[in-house]
Amino acid sequence: MQKEYREAKKNFNLSTQTLKVMRDIRSEIDGAGGRGRQMISAVDGSFCNKTIFKADSDRTVLIARCRKDAKLCRAAGPGGRRKYSSEKFTPEKVRKDSAFPWKQAKIWFGGKARKIRFKEVKNVLWQRGAGLKLLRLLVIAPQPCKLSPNAKT
Repeated sequence: MQKEYREAKKNFNLSTQTLKVMRDIRSEIDGAGGRGRQMISAVDGSFCNKTIFKADSDRTVLIARCRKDAKLCRAAGPGGRRKYSSEKFTPEKVRKDSAFPWKQAKIWFGGKARKIRFKEVKNVLWQRGAGLKLLRLLVIAPQPCKLSPNAKT
């Protein structure tokens, strides 16, 4: 009984159910003539895990908010057996590091188009989450809570 419960808990958790929904939506898009189109799935931190990232997500782009202390790295250099670089970094370190320049973009946020600052790091690996799947890290500069002088907050 205990073994069956653990197995059911493993197979029917929130991440596996979300993955099933994402695959169902992908199938519906394909059935409606969207085989040549990419699907973009945005998920929050609780879905930023190996179940979601290591899944086969054909023609699906995943945008996820990760923890600021997630341990990330680059691929190891050629000529060795190592796959991951021993030098680790976090999104928080990237945010504070002046070696990574801030970029600007105009996005729709808080009811109007606003400029935000962000840092981009390409070809990032996340050992514990995505394995050898190459990721792109975007670190967004903190935004003020009160966007206008007349805001209620």
